[in-house]
Amino acid sequence: MRYRRRIMGRNEYDNKTDIMIAHQAHSNSSTLKNTASYVWSTADVLGQGATGFVFKGRSKKTGHEYAIKVFNSLNFVARTPDVRKREFDVLQKVNHPNIVRLYNIEEESSTKQDVIVMELCTAGSLFSMLDDPENMYGLHESEFKRVLQHITAGMKHLHDKGIVHRDLKPGNIMRTYSDDGSTIYKLTDFGAARELSDNEQFMSLYGTEEYLHPDIYERAVLRKQAGKKFCSTVDLWSMGVTFYHVATGQLPFRPYGGARRNKEMMHKITTEKPSGVISGVQHSELGNIEWSRELPKTCRLSQSFKSLITPVLSGILECNPMKIWTFDRYFSEVEDILNKTVINVFSVPSAMLHKIYISPEKTLVNLKEHIAELADIRSSRQIMLYDGVQFETDTFTPVTQYPVTTEERPFVLLTSDVTDFQTLPIPHTCKPPKVKSSLSLENDASLAKVCSSTLFDIRKTVSYLLLVESLIRLGVKWTESYLKRRVVAIQLMRSELKTKVDCLKTSLEIFEEHYQRETSLLRVIAMMLTTPPEVNELKMYFTQITEKAKNLRQIRNEFEQVTVQVQNLDRAIIQDETPRRVFVDEGSRSNDRLEEKMKVSSERSRDICKLFKQHKRYKRQAFAEDHVHKFEKQKLSEICENSVTLFTDQSVPKCKRLHRESTAWFGHMSGYQRQLFNLEKNMTRLCEKCKRQEEAVGDLQRVYRDKLSIVEAVLKENAARPQNPSSLPGVPVLAADQTKPSAASWPSQPPSTLGVASGKTSRSHRHRQLRELRKGLQDAKNSLIEVQSEVENGSEILKRLGSIAATPHTNGSLAHPMAGDDAPTNR
Repeated sequence: MRYRRRIMGRNEYDNKTDIMIAHQAHSNSSTLKNTASYVWSTADVLGQGATGFVFKGRSKKTGHEYAIKVFNSLNFVARTPDVRKREFDVLQKVNHPNIVRLYNIEEESSTKQDVIVMELCTAGSLFSMLDDPENMYGLHESEFKRVLQHITAGMKHLHDKGIVHRDLKPGNIMRTYSDDGSTIYKLTDFGAARELSDNEQFMSLYGTEEYLHPDIYERAVLRKQAGKKFCSTVDLWSMGVTFYHVATGQLPFRPYGGARRNKEMMHKITTEKPSGVISGVQHSELGNIEWSRELPKTCRLSQSFKSLITPVLSGILECNPMKIWTFDRYFSEVEDILNKTVINVFSVPSAMLHKIYISPEKTLVNLKEHIAELADIRSSRQIMLYDGVQFETDTFTPVTQYPVTTEERPFVLLTSDVTDFQTLPIPHTCKPPKVKSSLSLENDASLAKVCSSTLFDIRKTVSYLLLVESLIRLGVKWTESYLKRRVVAIQLMRSELKTKVDCLKTSLEIFEEHYQRETSLLRVIAMMLTTPPEVNELKMYFTQITEKAKNLRQIRNEFEQVTVQVQNLDRAIIQDETPRRVFVDEGSRSNDRLEEKMKVSSERSRDICKLFKQHKRYKRQAFAEDHVHKFEKQKLSEICENSVTLFTDQSVPKCKRLHRESTAWFGHMSGYQRQLFNLEKNMTRLCEKCKRQEEAVGDLQRVYRDKLSIVEAVLKENAARPQNPSSLPGVPVLAADQTKPSAASWPSQPPSTLGVASGKTSRSHRHRQLRELRKGLQDAKNSLIEVQSEVENGSEILKRLGSIAATPHTNGSLAHPMAGDDAPTNR
C-alpha cells in the first residue's frame, strides 16, 4: 500500500521576506487574482505552508478583508478531488471562536483551482511570536494561560466533532485581536485533518517532524514499521510539544545537531524517555541524554503554576499508549487549572512574589497551607496584611470572596519570627555571549538573536527587581499602618478595661459603704440578750469584702502598669512616628530609569538582530554594507556590556541593599509586635480577671441580700410575738461580775448615734427601737438594689464601648482614647 506523506521540510516561512522568495516560483505575470466574489494580489502574502500560500484579499461586494488560501500547482494535482472535498467538509463542520472560520470556497478565475476564503488573523502566528527574541525563553504566564485556554477549547470542539487535526504546532495557531484589544488564538490549516473517533485508527502520514508522535515519526521519517496504525491521541503529543515550546521557548526533545540532522537520536529520545520525563537534551555528539521531569530554570512561569502544568505535560508527552492520558482527562485537568483562583502574595521575609493557585471553594486554612509550602513560613507565624489592615476572615469564607490581588497590590506576608527572614533570591537570568570582532554573516545572525534574547531576559529580571523594591516599600507602609491600628485597638481595649475596673470599684465601694452602715445597726442587735443567730452570721461577710478589696487593689496596680506600656507604645509609634523615621530607603530611584534604559537596549538589539538576519540571506555584501554590519556588531557588543553592567552594578545591588535595610527595619518592628502581643495578652488576662472578680462580688451581694432578708423576717417575727420585759431586745442589767458582751468580731464603727437603753426603759421605747432597726434593714435592702442598678449601668457602658471598638475608622484618622482619660486614682 502506498502511503500519502505530508512531512514538512521546515516549520514555516513566518518572515515575510522568506515568504516572498519562496513565492516567486508560484507567481505568474499578473499579480492580481480573483474569484467571482473576491480579489487579491499575489504580492500581499500572509504566509506559506506545505500545501500552498495564504494571501490577504477583499470581498468585491463589501470590501471586507479575508485570508485567501491558494493551493500550489503540485499540491493541487496531488490532492484528489476526494481529499480536497474532505478538507472543505471538515472546515464547514467546525464553528468555534478558537478555530479560524471558513467563509467560502470558490474557483480562481484563470486556473479554475479551488481557493478557500477564511477569517483574516492580523497578528501573525504563534510561531512568529515565539521566534521574537523577547519570547525566546517562553511567554509570560498570563499569555501562556491564554494560549492553553484557547487551544484547549478549539481542540475540544474538534474532538467533540470527531476530528483529528494531525498537524498541531505553533505555526498552525494564528493570532488576532478582539474588540477590547485582547489576543485570541485560533487553530488553522486543516489540510491534514480528518474525521476519526477515539477508537478508530488511521495510516496516512501528516505533520511536522519536531511535533510528531514517536510512532508517526518512526514511520514517516525513519521509514520503519510499515502498516502501523495510529489513533487520535497523536494530537495530545503534538499539544504537549507545543505547550512546552510556548512555556520555555524551546523544544522538549533536542538531539545534538537538531532533530532534522540527527533523526535516529531524536527517535531514541522520544521512545526511550522514562515515564514522567518532559524533556531530553543531548549536549554533545554521542553524549548522554539529560532527562528532566521539570521545566528549565529559564522558564518564567511561577512555581505554583509550574506544579500544576508539569503533570499535564508529563501525562500527554507519553509514548506508551497504556500510560498516555485520554482526551477527557486532559480536558478535565486543564479546566481545573484554568478555574483556579489566583492570589498574589508578597513574602516580606524572602522578598518574593508568589502566585497561589487555589480551588475557588478553599478557605483561609488551605491558603495558609499553600503559603507555608511556598514561602517556608508556618501557618501559625503568618501575618497577612491587605491595605494596611491584618487580613482576617471567617473560617468558612471561600477564597473567591477575598480582595482581588494583583502583582502590584498583593497580600503582604509578615512573620512573627525574625528567624524566617532570608537572603534575597535573584531570578535565573541569562548572560549574553561575548561578541567577537570577526565577521561571519551566518554566525552573526545567530549570535545577534542570542544576545537580543538575553537582553530581554535581563530586562525582565530588572523589571521584577524593581517590582520587588516597590513591594518592599508597600510592605513597610502597610506594616506602619498595621502597627498604628493595633495601638489604637490597644487603647480602646484599655478604655474598656478601665471602665470595667471603675465599675467594679464603684460596685464594691457601694457594697462596702452600705455594709458598714448596716453593721452599726447590727452591733446594737448583737448587744441584746435575745440576738437571733442569723445576725451573728452576717459578720463573716466583712472578711470577704476585705478580700475583694485587696483583689481590686491588685487589679488596679496591674492596670496602671498596662497603662504606662500603652502610653509608651502610643508615643513611639503614633506620636513620634518611629517606624517611619528609622526606615532607610537605599533602593533604586525613579530617576535611575533602569527599566527605561533596558527597554531601549533590548529593542535596539532586536533591530540589529533583524538586520543581521537580512544580511545572512545575501551571503555576500558590498563594501559599504560590510562596514554597516561591522559597526552594528560593535554597537551590539557595547549594548550587551552596558546592560550587564546596569544589571550587576545597579539593579541587583540596590535591590539587595533595600532588602537588607528592610530586614533590619522589620526586625525592629517585630519588637513592637511582641510588645503589642504581650500587652494584648496581659490586658485580655486582666479583663478575664476583672470579669471573675465582678462575678464574685455579684455573688457575694446576692448571698448577703438573701441573708439580710432572712434577718429581716426573723426580726419581724420576734416583733409580732408577745414578749416578757426580760426577753425584749435591749441591753440587760448585768451582774457585778459580768462583763459587757464584746463586739470585737464586728467591724469597727464610729460611735453609734443610738443610745443604749437602761433596764428601766419603757416598753414603748423598746418597740420604737425595733421599728428603727427594721427600717434600717429595709434601707440596706434598698441599698443592695441600688448596687445592682449600678452594676447594670456599668454593663451597658461596656456594651457601648464594645460597639465603638468594633466600628472601623473610615476617615483614615487614628483616635487617641487615652488622651481624655485621667490616670486612675485610689478612692
